[in-house]
Amino acid sequence: MTAQEICPVGTYCQDGIQYPCPARHYGSSKGLSSSECSGICKAGFYCPVASISGREHTCDITRSDRYCPEGSARPLATADGFYAVTSGKQEVDVEELQSLLLEPTANVEPGYVSQEVCPRGSYCLNGKIFALLSCPFVHLCVVYVCSFFLFLFLFLFLSATTPC
Repeated sequence: MTAQEICPVGTYCQDGIQYPCPARHYGSSKGLSSSECSGICKAGFYCPVASISGREHTCDITRSDRYCPEGSARPLATADGFYAVTSGKQEVDVEELQSLLLEPTANVEPGYVSQEVCPRGSYCLNGKIFALLSCPFVHLCVVYVCSFFLFLFLFLFLSATTPC
């Protein structure tokens, strides 16, 4: 005779067969019966297969070239011309709060949660935003430098081709 056991955390069971919670989802309680498990991974975190918390792995805040929107299986690369954005406030549901209390080392601070288009007058590289000098100042510098070299070229050209 075979004994039955309740499905452990990080898994769900259907028809007597145990499966790991799929990537992007987490199973924080025993006895789950749906592939949705306990829910989708929280923004700023990522959840590989068999995760037991919606905050399984923090999207590393020191790496602005990566971000993790809600339901991430792994960090995503920040695209060229975009910068990574953090979230201000994270909601914690009751079930998750209980698991955080039982597991005090759990990740609670989210990493980068999304990316946004680099605004005009700046450039973005590896998920970071850098400001350029204001456009009028750059324009004036270009005009004066170009004018100076044009004048210098004309002066040298005319003095070399004009007889004394």
